[in-house]
Amino acid sequence: MHSAKYNGPAFRVVVEGAELWFAAAHFTVSPQEVEPLHGHNYRVVVEVWGDLAPEGWVMDFRQLRGLAAALCRRLHHRFLLPMGSPLLQVEETGDAYRLQVGGRQYLLPKEDCLPLPIDNTTAERLAQWLTWELKASLPPHLPLRRLAVGVEEAPGQSGWYSEELCQGGRHGPGP
Repeated sequence: MHSAKYNGPAFRVVVEGAELWFAAAHFTVSPQEVEPLHGHNYRVVVEVWGDLAPEGWVMDFRQLRGLAAALCRRLHHRFLLPMGSPLLQVEETGDAYRLQVGGRQYLLPKEDCLPLPIDNTTAERLAQWLTWELKASLPPHLPLRRLAVGVEEAPGQSGWYSEELCQGGRHGPGP
């Protein structure tokens, strides 16, 4: 897969609001600090840039909203587990995950967790994961150029990630 660098004119569609939210628990980790376990009512915004398809749209709003809402449902009421964190020790023990980080230990039921291939559960990394997942499910026949996802964890506080897309389809998964 290749990335198309495109800075010319393009149309843009945005979906947000109803169905594009999830409530989830997490903590972020850094060498300096481990946040206490807590949760957010996250809101998600998705933006897609591209040329108009024969139907006269970049992408059908209902289709884009449906794809994003399905991802939000996967995240809803889960502990977001950053499996790529070099600071977090994760051990599977039957039907649970045992986590160790910063002198703390947690034992969480697997059914309540969503293991994610990211190094931290910041808004930016969640936006990146959502972008990768959406990118893999975009219709390949649409002339899409760019995809961006924003994740708001509190009013006025959000992280964004965007990627250029291949022109003319075959958008494929993230790295």
